[in-house]
Amino acid sequence: MRTNQNGTSSPLQTVDRALQALDLFGPAQPDVSTVEVARALGIDRSIASRLLGALESRGYVSQDETTQRYRLGIRALDLGAFYLQSHRLVAAAAPHLELLAGSTFGVANVFVLDDGQAVRLASYPARPMTRLRVPAHCTAAGKVLLAALDEPALAWHIQLHGLAAHTSRTITTGEELRQELALVRAQGYALERDENILGRGCVAGPVRDVLGRTVGAVSIGLFASQLPDDVALDRANQIREAALRIGEGLGNRPLMPGTTMRQLRVASMAAMAAAPATAAHVQGPM
Repeated sequence: MRTNQNGTSSPLQTVDRALQALDLFGPAQPDVSTVEVARALGIDRSIASRLLGALESRGYVSQDETTQRYRLGIRALDLGAFYLQSHRLVAAAAPHLELLAGSTFGVANVFVLDDGQAVRLASYPARPMTRLRVPAHCTAAGKVLLAALDEPALAWHIQLHGLAAHTSRTITTGEELRQELALVRAQGYALERDENILGRGCVAGPVRDVLGRTVGAVSIGLFASQLPDDVALDRANQIREAALRIGEGLGNRPLMPGTTMRQLRVASMAAMAAAPATAAHVQGPM
């Protein structure tokens, strides 16, 4: 980080620190104190206080008058909502997710890969803006997205993020994952049963843009008991059709790959922190 000759922070350093402060918010930490921000960023408490004050003045965080702790503000949600509204994949997928959910009696979703995880951009029926991020190696949508990576990128993913076990059926070795991804490429879809959450199942297929690149994954979530092999194949055929129509809906312009998607990350955390816990949504399997 660069500082000015008088020892004060440069504008770029201040911006970076503010973004780091926003990154501290998450499902496990919906609010933070000035001391926690200072400790996490390795800065003086006075600097942390000024950073939070600036973010509060812009509506990105708000302070609880009783606890003096900060949570994400409504402006963070505004940005995330605009991100989703302007995302071509979300717009192209919306009508097909509704049709897919209606014909399969499951929950239809569209995912992209970001920071080693599958990130849910949209669902039908609508689902809460929680658990937007799921592990890629043990979910059907994640496996579809990983199958599009070349070997160096896949090796880096495994090295960086690991292959943690979530159930006894989770793939936990690179050899197993490569075999599974080869099968996904060969059959054109991915299947997941009891790998991420016991009792849950999912089938997913790739959404491709005009250049033939996998830019997303469309999935249908059901209970694992609802996905015997013959039914899974039927669902895969329905997903292929939906994915093809979504790809056509993207038009003739290539879709810019989402590599960071920090707007969505902030939006999901803002929704988690700001939305009433009792909001009525349909909750089904991934």
